[in-house]
Amino acid sequence: MLKSMTGYGEGSVRSSFGEIRIELKSVNHRFLDSRINLPRELSYLEPEFKAEIRKKIKRGMIFLNLYWEKSGSGLGELKLNEELVQSLEKNLGQLQRKLKRPIRIGEAIPSGAPPELIANFPGVLYFSASPERQRKAGISVHKALRKALDNLIKSRKEEGRRIEKDIRSRLGLINKEITRIKQFIPGYRNKLKGRIKEKLKQFRMEKGINQDRLRKEIAFVLIRSDFTEEIIRIKSHLQSLTKLISKGASGKNIDFFLQELNREINTLNDKASEINISKSAIKIKAELEKLREQALNLE
Repeated sequence: MLKSMTGYGEGSVRSSFGEIRIELKSVNHRFLDSRINLPRELSYLEPEFKAEIRKKIKRGMIFLNLYWEKSGSGLGELKLNEELVQSLEKNLGQLQRKLKRPIRIGEAIPSGAPPELIANFPGVLYFSASPERQRKAGISVHKALRKALDNLIKSRKEEGRRIEKDIRSRLGLINKEITRIKQFIPGYRNKLKGRIKEKLKQFRMEKGINQDRLRKEIAFVLIRSDFTEEIIRIKSHLQSLTKLISKGASGKNIDFFLQELNREINTLNDKASEINISKSAIKIKAELEKLREQALNLE
């Protein structure tokens, strides 16, 4: 089964830490690239998230957003930096002496500094995470991630099925045009035979026929009338493509055979100077271009 690089997946888990919801979105990209957006308290999980994604996704730009509705105190609690408070108290004491008016730490009094003055100072209150809470939260978060990844992969497979249906349809159209080209070849050869006869008549009318020139003219016409090699290669590439699609090949492998097909069609079109063959070749090239666009969407 083919898998698209485009998809969306979501997973959520309820735990003692609150509801955790993860959204995953993927788009086309040459390689695998994960852009992860986590709350500060869960930022330590980013390397684990990237490793988990690499296990299941081969290619694409992955955008991950985690939403957390907290309950309780989260992964830890606020603590007081007592050393910093003491330092502030000492410095505010020096300020008191310099200003020659009382400034007291602790109780809020009309002439003193309220506790908020100290509490709002950077670093006085800090967040201290609990390793055990982090471990338990990590278990819940990974559950949500696995659900989101499963849904993302499901979405990419569904899109892959639509792409596969389109690819098979276009390969069928190419096969029809190749059949049409094969039908035009006998008539094209008859035209070339007529041209050879005209050339021979011209040479007979000329004095001192240049045998080397005559052989080159005939060889040139015969080469341009033989499409056997190109037709065989085109059919072979089409069969290989069909097998690759059935095996769920990567977009890169499919694109390689599409390039080879395009090369053979160009050769065939260059050799033929017949309007009907050229029309079919142009139609095939148009389909190949659309197929290459589809291949770029595949993982």
